[in-house]
Amino acid sequence: MPKWLVRQMCDRTCIPMNVDEDTLLNVETVLYLSPHFDDLAYSNGGLITKKTMSAKFTLVNIFTRSVWAPNLKSHGISEERISEVRQIEDSRFCRKIGIRSLSLGFPDSSCRGYSNSNEAPLLINEEIIRKDSILNKVRTAIAEVLHRSRFDLVFAPLAIGNHVDHYCVFNTVHEMNLEGTQKVYYEDLPYCALLCMNEIDHVVSQRLQDAHPIVIDISNEIAKKIDNIRIYSSQVSANDIDAVRFHSRRIMGSEHLFHERIWVQVYGK
Repeated sequence: MPKWLVRQMCDRTCIPMNVDEDTLLNVETVLYLSPHFDDLAYSNGGLITKKTMSAKFTLVNIFTRSVWAPNLKSHGISEERISEVRQIEDSRFCRKIGIRSLSLGFPDSSCRGYSNSNEAPLLINEEIIRKDSILNKVRTAIAEVLHRSRFDLVFAPLAIGNHVDHYCVFNTVHEMNLEGTQKVYYEDLPYCALLCMNEIDHVVSQRLQDAHPIVIDISNEIAKKIDNIRIYSSQVSANDIDAVRFHSRRIMGSEHLFHERIWVQVYGK
């Protein structure tokens, strides 16, 4: 078993998980559901650069039309141009790390009338999803991808921070019965850096049952991860980079070691 794979128990003492590379990371097929183009880079950009992550990896970007590009200077720039820029950034990222990707072409929250003040409500639930008509189409498209091919692992966001796009993806995967497929949920960065660790654990306990965390040491990959995040230059800010470093350090309470954390649901859906 790789030394960088450990299980974080409730008392935050780490012991090796009873798994090995063949059963978790060196599986044949992995599907990673990313609400937006940059979510893989932010949330699991260390994991994906590990040499042992040699699975047949497919990245599916879901909400790929956008008018959100805070670092593009031109005022009045079109949705088409912003979406194109973000697609180009993601293509560069995927080529660099050697994975294939698929874009579903749905409009993100910035195109659907949401603003920074209401795209991540304090409370989010199925009712919010039902009121947003586009999200039912998103759920159908995700289901089609999942049923078209069988995947050994499916990564989905935990929707920490309650972003409506992230919650739609989480809710869709969580409610699906995927026989023979292990669901894996990732902590959404940079949003989760705004919560304390106890708050994150509370969100997980509310959304998943019988889930355990897997902590991945990315200390050797953190520089690559940060460099790859910067590929998304239309989006990323210095505060975002700081948030990634901050959360990666505090997972194990170390100033000099960096980690990512994913959650595996053992029982239930």
